[in-house]
Amino acid sequence: MTASARAARLGAVLLLAAGPVAAQEAGREAEPAPVVSETGAVERAARPRPRPSEAPRSAALTAPGAPVAPDAPRAPPPSAGVQVRALDKFSGLTTQFGAQLGDPTRYERLTITVRICERRPGGDVAFIVIADDKTPDAPVFSGWMFADSPALSALDHPRYDVWLASCSTRAAEAP
Repeated sequence: MTASARAARLGAVLLLAAGPVAAQEAGREAEPAPVVSETGAVERAARPRPRPSEAPRSAALTAPGAPVAPDAPRAPPPSAGVQVRALDKFSGLTTQFGAQLGDPTRYERLTITVRICERRPGGDVAFIVIADDKTPDAPVFSGWMFADSPALSALDHPRYDVWLASCSTRAAEAP
């Protein structure tokens, strides 16, 4: 090996060895020390993965006065009630009525209970449970209904169609 090759290899080793010192001075975690193989090649040792409990926290969480990331989008406000439309297929009459969250509401022989209703940018969505007096043991419908797409998740009943019209964010809007 020539003198210039040895100097180049030594310079590379010194440069790599200075990495941990510079990292410690900067407050970062030090890189593993380089390894020189018998052939003269400089290799970096594999860096061990930190355990989840040892994972470094971001500077924004730990440094006082650090800039704070903008808040994540907030959940839509819960509604106080809903507007529901129902169709009696025998008579052909369509009725729109209001229902309060959590309170069972009667329509003909159906009992409609709205558990959750939210106003979202894509349209209102509600979790509705509908029971029929003829089958009191099990609900005839239990699931999400979408105001913008009533056929997406619809009540399958021989006599009635029920769908979500809209959510109300104030108690005064839902009778």
